[in-house]
Amino acid sequence: MDLELAIRCAGLSGLTYTSIEGDPASREQVLRASLASQGLHLVAQLFDQPSETYAFVARNATSAFVVFRGSCTVKNVMVDCDFRNDAAVSSAFSTAANAPQMRLHRGFARAYLSLRSQLRAALSTLPAEMDLTLSGHSMGGALAMLAALDLAQRDVPAVRALRTYTFAAPRVGDAAFATAFRKAFPMPAEYWALQAASDAVPHLPFAAWGFLHPEGVVTLGDEMRAPSDVRMSCGEDGVCAPRANLARSSDLGDSAVQMRPKEGQMQHWATCHDLAEYLKHLHAMAPKAWAQAQAQEQQAQQAAAAAAAAA
Repeated sequence: MDLELAIRCAGLSGLTYTSIEGDPASREQVLRASLASQGLHLVAQLFDQPSETYAFVARNATSAFVVFRGSCTVKNVMVDCDFRNDAAVSSAFSTAANAPQMRLHRGFARAYLSLRSQLRAALSTLPAEMDLTLSGHSMGGALAMLAALDLAQRDVPAVRALRTYTFAAPRVGDAAFATAFRKAFPMPAEYWALQAASDAVPHLPFAAWGFLHPEGVVTLGDEMRAPSDVRMSCGEDGVCAPRANLARSSDLGDSAVQMRPKEGQMQHWATCHDLAEYLKHLHAMAPKAWAQAQAQEQQAQQAAAAAAAAA
């Protein structure tokens, strides 16, 4: 796993939550300033008013990111709870994504489809040969998975490579979905589903109800891998980045061990779901990459403060 990319995706996932603070003009100004501090510029913001589903697209010269927001409003929670199978909605996604018929979480499928046309319009403005990474935290991770499968089935001229990094993403669909997703992304580098130990959200909806994660699950916990499992890897362009040798797995099922709150304290269900918990584990694996991310976050905060003061 590319640790620098994982940390960047976690940071960008955190930025999506600023979309509920202040008035629209100041929110966009803050977002642009925060992205600029990371060498990115805003391509588009995607929003569906009825479900309050939100995402943004950002890029630099060679890479683009599509980042979906997790649950932070009452309407978002209603989307989370709308997990019933709806053949019409599942069929609509399967048809739109040119994918096999499957059973999907109705709320997530509807939420993604509400942004689909906006997303495709934004991607059509990208220059050719971009590396595209999709990401999101919680519900945002679920939507990123649907977007990834959709885009993998379509010819997107601007996209050279497609990767997905999710944090605390709940289950999205059934075994047919998991199989289709794995076929679309057979290489480990293309999909990482990070789940913190004691975070209950990735284990919902229950597997007993027919939901299944695709292979690519990585459980982050106190048993974090030794530093020897982190190495520097250099690409053909000479750029080196820390990579972690992490064991990926398929869905762990309805595991009471995985869902048990840390130290038996129920408040840890919330703390373990927070993005800060995920960043803590990434930090433990790559202190240098974390330090760089912290510096970028500080720059982003300073830029956001300056933008807010100027507004």
